[in-house]
Amino acid sequence: MRKRAIWVSYLPENSSKEDSHWLRPCTPIGVGTRYVEALTGYITRLAELHWMTVTPFMHDVLESFLPEQFRFKYKMVRTNQYLINGYGRFAQRISQAVTNATSAFNASHLTFTPWQNAFDPQGHGLLRDHLCWCKSCWREDTNLGISPYVRLSWVSQQVSICTLHDRALEHFCHHCGASQNVMPTLPLPWMCQRCGLDLRAGRVSKKLKKRGDKKNYWAANTVERLIERSCAVGRSIDHNKVAMVLRDICEAEFEGDSYRFSKEVNIRQPYIWRWMDGSSKPTFPSFLDLSYRLGVPPDGLLLSENRPIIDIRPSRIRKQRVFVEMRKLTEHEKKRMSSVLNRVIREEAEPPPLLSEVAKEIGVSVAVIKYHFANKAEIIKKRSDDWRNMIRTNRELERIERALDGANELIRMGIYPSERRLREFSYVRPSDLRRPEILKALRELQDQHSDLPTK
Repeated sequence: MRKRAIWVSYLPENSSKEDSHWLRPCTPIGVGTRYVEALTGYITRLAELHWMTVTPFMHDVLESFLPEQFRFKYKMVRTNQYLINGYGRFAQRISQAVTNATSAFNASHLTFTPWQNAFDPQGHGLLRDHLCWCKSCWREDTNLGISPYVRLSWVSQQVSICTLHDRALEHFCHHCGASQNVMPTLPLPWMCQRCGLDLRAGRVSKKLKKRGDKKNYWAANTVERLIERSCAVGRSIDHNKVAMVLRDICEAEFEGDSYRFSKEVNIRQPYIWRWMDGSSKPTFPSFLDLSYRLGVPPDGLLLSENRPIIDIRPSRIRKQRVFVEMRKLTEHEKKRMSSVLNRVIREEAEPPPLLSEVAKEIGVSVAVIKYHFANKAEIIKKRSDDWRNMIRTNRELERIERALDGANELIRMGIYPSERRLREFSYVRPSDLRRPEILKALRELQDQHSDLPTK
């Protein structure tokens, strides 16, 4: 009864359910600009407008505007709701539900759906699973009298800087250190989901120097420009655009030689082949990395009608995978990982733990530790390798000593120390006789006592 009362209360007068919309439309913010609102933020504001919490509003209200066959069999858990901003099944169905419910605009413009033809279907490396925000932007929204909203660029992994204020995006609550879900329970994204304090409060992050962080500035600006030219206006990228652009560049700049192309941009040739023939699509971080090495922004490659002029510079291709995050970590998680690694290094346990064992204790992969804490990972790995090499050397010395003791015992008995005799008297294991160092020491004894009987 409560849901029915909410829906009917917003029906226009002298209208029926069949010819009217059940939800009060709410104008999205920033449409047509690089600061367009994310769909999760828009749903949050819709829930606030209808006096409901976010998850019940999405599942009990929005899904009712979808045909029965397209509704979700199971409810989305909060940790997966960030997928609504992407271009997968969740994003398409929820955006269609919002469009049907309000009929004011196409809600897919608030997601990365226009990019679905250009990049891999799984959307690897595109979305964050936690919320990032700029305090200065939210304070300006409040001063302008609008609800502080979540920008679509903030949910991308590759954007870590607010280009409007030259400040790093916030990742966790300044009071309790908790990371925030992209879609909160209460329709107040600026309120901490753990302690309830205002995320707009406190000191803003230090202003960054553009000269010292060129790569991140380039990434943030190009992603926002691509959002402005595609997502904000609903301009979908052609299905074969990536393959066509790469083939055009290969023909014009490298005379059709894909090997030279891969060498110049320092990307493995099989990847270039598959992207050029369209058999696979690059991930968004990989394509952003390739654009950086070519010296052309992604919108210049994907949305320009003319062939782009590339500018390959050695300074841009020194490292592999410039913009790939091995895992989406908050600053709070990085601090926790760093404290565990410092404890392992400080304890100097015997035997030293393997790096894989430390990663299992933290709950991440070895690649994550190597990417974010390269020096500490090297210390732990070297200590473990040195200890195991020492154990291996000691075991080899013990095997040699055991074999020589058995050979000397046969010599005292007046028997030639052959391999067969050593096996018969169980002085040595058969597997040890295949080791070169044992055979070399044994041959020296056999040469010295070749006059002994062999039977």
